[in-house]
Amino acid sequence: MKNKAAIFSNERTVASAGAGKTYALTNRFIALSRRCPPEDICALTFTRMAAGEFLDKILTKLASAVLNRRYADYLAQEISELSGEKVSPKEFFELLKKIVAALPKLSLLTIDSFEMRFASAFAAELGMFGEARIMDEFQEARAKRKVLKLVLSAFASDKALFDSFSTAVEAANGGKLEKDVSKSILSFIEKSQNFYRSFPNLSEWGNFELFESTAGYKGQWNSERYKILLAELMGFDDSNCKPIGHIKTFFKNSTLGSIYKVGTKGTLWLKEYARRRFCGETGANAENAGLVELSLGQLKVVDELLDILMGGTFRMMCNTAKAVGSIVASYDKVYSRKIIERGNISFDDLPVILSDSAFAFERSLIEYRLDAKYKHWLLDEFQDTSRSQWKVLENLISEVLSDDSGERTAYYVGDMKQSIYGWRGGDPELFDEIFKSYPNTIRDAKALNESRRSSLPVISAINAIFSPSSIRPFGDAAAEAWGKMWCEHTSHADCGTDGCAAYLEVSDVESKIDAVYGILKEIDPSKRGLECAVLVYKNKQVENIIDGLRARAKKDGFPLPVAGELDCSISDDNMVVPAVLSLLKSAAHPGDTISLAYARMTPLERFTRQPDWRESILSEISSCGFEKFLSRKFMSLKAEGDIRGNFSLARFKNLIDAACEFDAEFSPDIDDFLEFARKYKVRETSKQSSVQVMTVHKSKGLDFDFVILPELGNSESKNSSLRLQKISVGGRETVVNLPSREACGFSEILEAAYGQWAQKLALESICRFYVGATRAKKGLYFIGKPLDAFKKSNSKFSFERLLAELAGPAKSCAFAGCECKVMFGDSGWYLGISENRRIFPKREIGYLQAPKLSHLHNPAEVPSEGVSGSSEKFRYLPGANLSGKAFGSLVHAIFQSFSSPDPIGDLASFAGGTYAQSQMLSEAKRIVGNCLDNPEILALFTAPTEFKNEFPFSAFGGGRLISGVFDRLNFFKDESGCIERLEVVDYKTDALCRDAAELASIYSHQMSMYADCAARLFALDKSKIRVRLVAINSSTIADCAL
Repeated sequence: MKNKAAIFSNERTVASAGAGKTYALTNRFIALSRRCPPEDICALTFTRMAAGEFLDKILTKLASAVLNRRYADYLAQEISELSGEKVSPKEFFELLKKIVAALPKLSLLTIDSFEMRFASAFAAELGMFGEARIMDEFQEARAKRKVLKLVLSAFASDKALFDSFSTAVEAANGGKLEKDVSKSILSFIEKSQNFYRSFPNLSEWGNFELFESTAGYKGQWNSERYKILLAELMGFDDSNCKPIGHIKTFFKNSTLGSIYKVGTKGTLWLKEYARRRFCGETGANAENAGLVELSLGQLKVVDELLDILMGGTFRMMCNTAKAVGSIVASYDKVYSRKIIERGNISFDDLPVILSDSAFAFERSLIEYRLDAKYKHWLLDEFQDTSRSQWKVLENLISEVLSDDSGERTAYYVGDMKQSIYGWRGGDPELFDEIFKSYPNTIRDAKALNESRRSSLPVISAINAIFSPSSIRPFGDAAAEAWGKMWCEHTSHADCGTDGCAAYLEVSDVESKIDAVYGILKEIDPSKRGLECAVLVYKNKQVENIIDGLRARAKKDGFPLPVAGELDCSISDDNMVVPAVLSLLKSAAHPGDTISLAYARMTPLERFTRQPDWRESILSEISSCGFEKFLSRKFMSLKAEGDIRGNFSLARFKNLIDAACEFDAEFSPDIDDFLEFARKYKVRETSKQSSVQVMTVHKSKGLDFDFVILPELGNSESKNSSLRLQKISVGGRETVVNLPSREACGFSEILEAAYGQWAQKLALESICRFYVGATRAKKGLYFIGKPLDAFKKSNSKFSFERLLAELAGPAKSCAFAGCECKVMFGDSGWYLGISENRRIFPKREIGYLQAPKLSHLHNPAEVPSEGVSGSSEKFRYLPGANLSGKAFGSLVHAIFQSFSSPDPIGDLASFAGGTYAQSQMLSEAKRIVGNCLDNPEILALFTAPTEFKNEFPFSAFGGGRLISGVFDRLNFFKDESGCIERLEVVDYKTDALCRDAAELASIYSHQMSMYADCAARLFALDKSKIRVRLVAINSSTIADCAL
């Protein structure tokens, strides 16, 4: 390889956790952008958050360099080292302008988004009839159930195959199927798909004949014959030969697929006997083993018992693999024909479609076009790339790697120690395979092992826990593989030496939540401006810990802002949505008395009073859709005060959002909508909380001031009975579903295969724990049992046991209500941290201080700040003689309903929902009608080129975040469609004002903020914005001076 500057070479970088991977990528992007248009660079990562962070860091670096000469000099030196030429700090302003101008054309994407662009642009070439579109969760679930029904119907006639598959599904779910059996089956199929797609030749699945030709097992499982032989064995005299008693115990406690643990002298003899037999020896085995002396008669019984038991178990191993392969293959075929060909795809489908050999020619044409578009490729988190994803990129990257000119380059970065997405096909072995496949083409950049995230005590703990010698108890093979990836970590001087790594001892699971709460109460992250993460393995654990922490904080009156990043079902955590869904269900199904009874126990009861209430609901949904139906019910319930609490209001609005999406895609079928609504989820974000509870997978790429790890098991999947593995028998290969470890011990080939599978599982577990532990900056807390609890335990080695042993000699202290072993650092590291003080600055912008957002306001509070009187928009309307709040909401709803250039017609057609026959509606329409009698107010609804009602916004202004809702925006555009001027319209009561001038004075501060935000949002000069208050009582307009 020629000696070229880094950015003109094909490179890879191994970057340990927190060592500056994103920093290296963004520097390379900036350096490349000096030499080529930024749109010629394609940067791919795995999450939207990472893609957004990538762009954010690029712009932040350049903006910092523009504003701060010291930082500009620092960045110029780093870019010079990459590019091999001197870089002037003055270049950064032009470079920032260049990248900002190219923003709409940049390709800083997730790999899923890249694949979707690929598929969307060339759907026809890829065999899709119609436009490619990503299915939502409801569409995907419905499509998969449809395909599953077709597949299972086709296989129902093959009883043996169907029974084998059913047994495998049941075993994979711990013997318990979910209430929705189809969900269990689909989950099983999805877990098998990646393996099938790697080995799609069904003739290689479950070939027992191949296995039998080498093994000595010919038998099939026969429970009756097994019982007869077992009875004969039990009659043998074992008084003079104790191991025979162990052999009796083995066969007595073994059955098809469930093999008794091998460990005693007698059972070890059986294992040796079986393995010799596997190699072709028979009668002399007992003598050769030298362990147990059996008569020929006893040996004959043992021989036949083994043949029935192990022959049956290994047949089942092959039959299960064959059944799984056949059904998954059929599922894939039907799914492709019925779903994908119509353009309906999921993100998981994309790499499969794009790498399908059937479209090799079409894909080559697409690749030719993409190859011409992109000159440089930056690939992030490469250790999580699957083989199917690599097939999509392989030709494109290979073309670049074959070009030695430096005009085109490929750069990939990752850390095999952080490969935690094996469950979705991620293959860390690709990281080295690709490097070796292109000798003298890709060079190794300097490995990044110095943490710029974690302080010295945290890094010391990481080195102690994850050194190969500590990992050895997880298995020699796993420790050896880990040792090849491992390198001692160091901590950057900027990260400091203060901090703590500690092990808190507890007795049971409930005590773990107590310990987590104790740590949080002791450190009090909200008071000190610290961010904390509680990391676990499963979403269910997230829910349990959040509930436990909130309950304890509420009991103590302790302010603890805690949340978790979960996709929460809107029908599971409140009383409002289930009640509405029950109302709909009872309307569609008159015989469902339970749903009706439930709805009638809520304020929704009033919607069921009329004799024809069912017909009324069905008719309204049919004519106007679910969104409008639910919106009307929402307005009615809210106006009467029947929905209490912000959370219930938010969930009802989520249901309306779901209805909007449903109306846009589906016909108004109530049963379909009920299913859609039950599956509809919203993200419960934790970004505004100082304590975030999440899974280790969700924490990838994030960092926190301190981290708590209460789950220290090895995080193995409960579905570990699905152990698909390819084995080589006599030089030929077949796919089997490995039986238990004990059963595999009776075959050298299967024992080796099981060892490989177990090594992979152990390595994934180590990687997962490494990712969790390396999220911490200053504090790292582990929670587990005391060391004494493991001394007499034969349980599998775990991180909990490892940490208990490592913490054993450490000094002990009382902390958070627990016995605490401080492994490294000082338990009081946080005491000197004052409120809202950051631990240490980000390296990239270390010379700049970010603007302080000292007030992050609730959206409902900001627009009315500084306004005298009530925060309600309509506090009092004379003459209404009704609830002012409800009346004001109704007046506002009437204005909001004006959606055409004919507001007078819109007013006349406004039905009023539940207020259709009330005095409130007639009075509200009278007041709005009086307003429309004013030509100046009428023009607000007839003159604009375009308008938006109820337009929400968030924008920075005056050093803080301002959020709110514009009542109405009127756009006036020129012939080219550009905005010439803008009117901000707001409806106000002037019941307590002398005149319009006083009203404008009262709201001047709020309206000035509105104008500032509108100017920022629509890139307008403030002189082109006019703020107009509609004084609804006097039917006049007040213009606010800006």
